[in-house]
Amino acid sequence: MVAKNYRGLTICLISSSILSTVALVSFVTWSNLTSLNPTTPVIYNGIFQKHIARRNHSSLNLDMLRVMKERIEGFNETGSFFNASSDISPAFEQIESNVAARNNTIGTLQRHHTTPDTTVVPNIAHYVWFGNNTFRFDHLISILSAYKIMKPDRILFHTDSEPRGRYWEEAKAKITTLQVFPRQAPLTIFNHTLNRKEHMSDVARLQILLQYGGVYTDLDVIHINSIEPLRHFDFVMGKASHNALNNGIIISSKNSKFLKLFYESYLYFNSSCWSCNSAYASYELSQVYPHLIRIEDNSLAQPNHQQTDLIFYGHFRWWEGHFTIHTWIRVFLKRARVHIYFTPENIRILDSAFGEMCRFIYYGRVDLIQNVADHAALTLLL
Repeated sequence: MVAKNYRGLTICLISSSILSTVALVSFVTWSNLTSLNPTTPVIYNGIFQKHIARRNHSSLNLDMLRVMKERIEGFNETGSFFNASSDISPAFEQIESNVAARNNTIGTLQRHHTTPDTTVVPNIAHYVWFGNNTFRFDHLISILSAYKIMKPDRILFHTDSEPRGRYWEEAKAKITTLQVFPRQAPLTIFNHTLNRKEHMSDVARLQILLQYGGVYTDLDVIHINSIEPLRHFDFVMGKASHNALNNGIIISSKNSKFLKLFYESYLYFNSSCWSCNSAYASYELSQVYPHLIRIEDNSLAQPNHQQTDLIFYGHFRWWEGHFTIHTWIRVFLKRARVHIYFTPENIRILDSAFGEMCRFIYYGRVDLIQNVADHAALTLLL
């Protein structure tokens, strides 16, 4: 690798004996970066590299980007990633400066290549469920919220083992569009072993969207307002933090170029890094290809996982400016060290934002419902 300083930017010339003897490298200044052709594969790894370095996963930074470079050599307007029409290796840039300035445009950049009049995402809701587990009341609230608020044509429940319990039976009885789709949990991705069910689900949701398109939702996400306006964009995710996206809800057409790039990022998957691909790599890709993704700063994934007290203890105007609320119920219960099972009875008197949202979905009202015998189960939360 040879590096030299060019007008304040560090430009790295990278050659690979595996790909070709000489790689074509374009020198791009920050002033003309935003005017590049949308299909020009310019890759930088500023925030992602720094995040990985802090967690001793340095093998994921430049190596991952090199592989991404290989896989998008044939990236063109038809969305072809595997059949390059040219033997010329595209530019491979590492741009470390001005990252902050580019990040500041998050809320204003146009992040799509469709028109507001075009609906490109099918009205299909997807859920993923791996393992023989009990379907809880909060799971029912999530799927009922999609049914009532999103009003999807179909709700596809992808599972290797149908859930059990009274609330699963209630879901099947109440939700007429619910369809169970048998699906085995993926055990590998690009020859990398998937050991955690959470990582299996991360991969499965991308595979499902590549197959069908639609709206993937975690079972701890509650739909609040119709997401129909977001179905006009090829790919949508919510911001989890200043350098991470939240994959608890993903809105995508099955032909989304960003979705394909997101999936390809798993070529360099590391099971010891909890959110490197799902949250941080997706964010890094969004900084390289802002025209291929719409990022919702607040309406899909806020409050975030560090603000669960606001959801379960406090009150906020959850019905305003939110398409969905990611409740992070498992994170909250673990952090609070409480064991509680929410039920149709005890949510009637749960005086918190979570209680209000549950009553809104289940009973069609948000105010407290008094004269309930089952108060004891809520004493830890009140």
